[in-house]
Amino acid sequence: MYISSWGEELKPKFVDLTGRPVKRTPFEYPYNYDEYVVWKDKDFNMNSYSGVYSDRLWEWDSAKYDRCCQEVFKNTGQRFDSREPKQINKFLNLYFGKKIKLTAILQGCNQWSGFPYWVFLYEECVL
Repeated sequence: MYISSWGEELKPKFVDLTGRPVKRTPFEYPYNYDEYVVWKDKDFNMNSYSGVYSDRLWEWDSAKYDRCCQEVFKNTGQRFDSREPKQINKFLNLYFGKKIKLTAILQGCNQWSGFPYWVFLYEECVL
């Protein structure tokens, strides 16, 4: 059971893309939890999406990553838990240099380091 600072019982819901509860939650396994949905667009299509891991974007081109972060978020941080989907969508458009639509965000835990990462699922926009 999890209790908030004001004494109410919290029942957080950690689910995968299909809506099933994950087996290992951040509360029970803070350094080894399963990927769970942070945000999902109402039009998310399970059969048609591309995806990218947040840490890979930095690894592929850290200078571009930092430039895009600075422009959108006004910092170069690598955490996305306090960033809004609209901002992340703008960031990804800048990073990829093409129009995409963010359709879902998942958060996971690097099994080796224990640090969080985010998975951005998106569709390419056809003009």
